[in-house]
Order: sequence, then structure tokens, then C-alpha cells
Amino acid sequence: QMTCTVLPPAAAPDPSPEATEAPAPAPKSIFARKREQQSKAQPDADLDADVAAWLAGCGALVGLGSGMGKGCTSGNGIQGLACCSKASLAFVMIFMAGSGVAAALVDQSAALAPVPSVFSTNLALVQLGLLLVQGAFGWMATEMEPTDRLLPVSNVAAGAGFAVSLVQASMVKPSKVLGFLNFAGPLGWDPSLAFVMGGGVLVALPLFQLGGLVKSGSAELQTFAARPIDAATVVGGALFGAGWGLSGLCPGPGIVGAGAGSLGSAVWMCSMFGAREAVSRAVAAKEAGKAK
Repeated sequence: QMTCTVLPPAAAPDPSPEATEAPAPAPKSIFARKREQQSKAQPDADLDADVAAWLAGCGALVGLGSGMGKGCTSGNGIQGLACCSKASLAFVMIFMAGSGVAAALVDQSAALAPVPSVFSTNLALVQLGLLLVQGAFGWMATEMEPTDRLLPVSNVAAGAGFAVSLVQASMVKPSKVLGFLNFAGPLGWDPSLAFVMGGGVLVALPLFQLGGLVKSGSAELQTFAARPIDAATVVGGALFGAGWGLSGLCPGPGIVGAGAGSLGSAVWMCSMFGAREAVSRAVAAKEAGKAK
């Protein structure tokens, strides 16, 4: 005859404060904290020192590169290509390659959130209104006097329209830009930036070439279009690409972000302008030395 003995259940250990406390969350990477703090709209929001240093360093690279290369993604990537400038084409090719390498080597995909593009009818109406103001005052500035009172209105409307266009295309979000630059990222490739820049070139190219804007433009524009490919262009393109690929910010979106109250973008912008000013002063000193 077999007997079955039922053992009492094992007593559960007494709960202790150490056992009942939730595990501490894993520390966030600098990229995750950079994305969070870059998106904060409060001007007085806290910004970690290492995140601020990262953004300042990236801004300095972009400032140095754009100063040496005489332009940025829009200055060289749209206006320069529309002018058929060989130096602008070389600069664009170098910074595109450099930014792709930087974005791939320092993969920030784990800290990025996909950003869907949503078309805003209200923003489109604002864009149309600003375009009409820009065109009307620009035409009056060329046909009427005094031009010094009318042209600034056209310029302000153009700048505001550019800023609204960046918001409409989600180009002010670093995650959107890095989603394009990092072709092999685990989140997949986002081609939006190619359509934005390509669309800008398609509009500007016939205006500059068929409309004769280069030939009838200022001496500064003609000098910009005809400048040669030199060491400053090559090095500037590499520096610009590194800063852009590591932060997802270039001058236009960085300024718009700072204007919207992002402390991270403001740090980046100040560093970018400081580095660009340093390049301008170095170039001016070099030219003054040659003149002597």
C-alpha cells in the first residue's frame, strides 16, 4: 500500500524594503537625453552638461564648415547648385558623404522616434501669403523708389517663408534628418530630405539659369558662383558633414528651433555662429595681410 504525503507550501520570504522596491531604470544614453532635451520648448529647461557640450561641438563643426565652404545645405545645396557652381557641387557631395558616415558610425537610432510627415493646410496658406508679400515688395523694390524701405520687407517675408517651409517638411526635427542620413539604420531609410532639397533645386534652377539671376545678380553672387574648388571647400565640406551627421541640425533648422524656445538648439546655434564668425575674422585677417 502506497501512502502519499502532502508537504505544506513553502513559506514565502518576508517582504523587505529592498525586495519590494522597483529596479532602478537603466541610465539613458547621451543620444536619448539629447533628443528629449532638444525637443523641450521651455527656455529655462535643464540641459545636461554633456548634452550641451555635444550640441556645442556639433554646432562649431557646422559653423566652421559653412564658413569655409561659403554656405550650408540651402546656400550651397540649393542656391549654389542652381548657380551651377562647381565649388558648391563639390561641397554638397563631400558633406553628404561625411554626414552619412558620421550618422552611421554614431548610430542614434535607439534614441530616435519616427516622425510622420503631416501636411498642414494652415501652414500652406501662411506660406502662400508670405510668398505673395515677398514677390510684391520685391517687385516694387526694383521698380519703385526708395528701394531701401521696400526690399527689407521682401527679405523678411522670404526668411519667414523659409522657416515655415522647414516646419511644414518636418526638417526642424533632427530625427527626420538623421533618418535620411543613416541609410542602414534599423528604423529604415527616410527619403524625405531628398525630396525637400531636390524640390528646392528644381524650383531655383530655372529661375537662376533661364531667368538670368546669376548674370544680372550682384557681384557677390557672381563671385560665389564662380569660386574655385580649393582646400577650404573640401575641408569645410567634411567638417560641415560631421557636425550635421552627429546632430541632425544645420543652420536653418537650428535657428528655427532656437526661435521656438529649444534650449538645445539655442546652444547649438550660438556655437555655430561663434565658429562661423571666427572663420570670417580669420579670412579677413588673411586678406588684410595680403593687401600689405
